[in-house]
Amino acid sequence: MYYLSIDDGDLFIGADGNHRTCIARFEFYRKGHDILHGVTVDNYHVDWKTKRLFDEFSEEIERKELPYSIRVEPETTLREDGPGWMIERYRIWIRVVDYRDHRHFCLNVTEFERFVEDVRSGRDRGFLERIRDGFVRFLKS
Repeated sequence: MYYLSIDDGDLFIGADGNHRTCIARFEFYRKGHDILHGVTVDNYHVDWKTKRLFDEFSEEIERKELPYSIRVEPETTLREDGPGWMIERYRIWIRVVDYRDHRHFCLNVTEFERFVEDVRSGRDRGFLERIRDGFVRFLKS
């Protein structure tokens, strides 16, 4: 069975398992059990401010036909394992493709906020010049 939760909220069936959940609840009640094995629960913590900015800017790119595409690229920074559990922590990068220069670059959240601000104010070329000077890390295509 597979469940997911966002920001420690309610559990939702992630994929496969609705009927199994029903059977398990009935069996647990009938037999008086309280431990269930073979269950996966993924709990995602969301940076809602960055998600809103990413979604708004994605729509803006499409609406204004800007020469960019963006996508989120998580990087695993830490993994902790214990008996029957595992936690992974991620750093979020935003991969930006600039179709004018045919370049790809990756921004952390703060850099992405600055980039969006510069694009909205018409200073995006200045931002790209700072990138060329080593302001952020580049990715190979």
